[in-house]
Amino acid sequence: MFRKGGYCQRSVAPARTRLGRARICLLTLALLAGSAGQALGQPPGKPGTPQLTAGGRGTTTLTIHWTAPESTHPILRYNIGYTETGSGTRKTVRLCTTDANDRLADTGVLTARNCNQTVSGSELPTSWTIEDLASGVGYTIFVRAFSIGGRSENSATFVTSTAPNVTVQFGQDTYTATEGEPPTSVTVTLSVDPKRTVVVPLTTTPLGGATTADYSGVPATVTFQAGETSQSFGITATQDSVDDDGESLQLGFGTLPTGVPAGAPAMSTVGLEDDEGPPTVTLHLDPASISEDRGVSTVTATLSHASNAPTTITVSATPVAPAVAGDFTLSATTLTIPAGTTTSTGSVTLTAVDNALAAPDKTITVAGTATNSQGVTGP
Repeated sequence: MFRKGGYCQRSVAPARTRLGRARICLLTLALLAGSAGQALGQPPGKPGTPQLTAGGRGTTTLTIHWTAPESTHPILRYNIGYTETGSGTRKTVRLCTTDANDRLADTGVLTARNCNQTVSGSELPTSWTIEDLASGVGYTIFVRAFSIGGRSENSATFVTSTAPNVTVQFGQDTYTATEGEPPTSVTVTLSVDPKRTVVVPLTTTPLGGATTADYSGVPATVTFQAGETSQSFGITATQDSVDDDGESLQLGFGTLPTGVPAGAPAMSTVGLEDDEGPPTVTLHLDPASISEDRGVSTVTATLSHASNAPTTITVSATPVAPAVAGDFTLSATTLTIPAGTTTSTGSVTLTAVDNALAAPDKTITVAGTATNSQGVTGP
């Protein structure tokens, strides 16, 4: 039986006293704890106010950053929304962690479980990009922070950009610059009038053995002012005396400004044409006449002009009758002319053999076969 909030129970084996049966009464006390584990007498604290700043402004997008508000309890959800100036319609993104909605609803802070953007874990982002906006229009952006202690809100007005999105591309995907010729004009274009200053960084990648010494005239950036959609610069192939076929230069774009993506072609190759023909190899004997008594002649080779590829010469010696193969020795059979040079390295010598026989003068023909990936003639 209940009496005045207490519970009284008759004893199973009541003791007899002058007052009759004894009663054992158990009094109960109910204490209502604060919601979600709050200490009794300490109501949950409301979050501080988030501070808003604008990030990127596109013609149809706004990126909003905010500071995570100071809060006694973790922030479990953000509402990010906007109202167009002059319009009463508010659109909202409800951003929360995977378990936050249940916790907020259970504590009565939310009346409905209606997150429409969920992130995993317990960390919420503090920036958001709102899309599908109108160009050049002001929007009042609000950010509302929720914790089990309540909610706070802040808002600010930002205006989308009136500058259109444009693409940047090269005028052609290939160009040719020839040594000894005037500069080749390379064009960079924008798809539409940018209505602002646009600075486009350029990148260069030498190919086919080319180096930065093989060309000039490429600027670090190309700048477009409002109203401009085309810019050009001239590339010059460096005049030299080296046979350097097959060299080229690849042009590209560096990190482009916001709202200026790369179009097509996003890269362009400039062929650096050589104006020298293939070099000619000449063999040299020093001296040209030697004594039969162990005389020695050194074989060397030269190019008429340098090549950007190495040249290999295979040397041979052939006796002319009445000379025979036993009348001489050849120390080696290969000479090499390194890339960019005109004189051979290594050593090939022809040595006469003394056979102690009286004989007329003899002749040995020294020849060579040259190879070079860029092409070569002779000897």
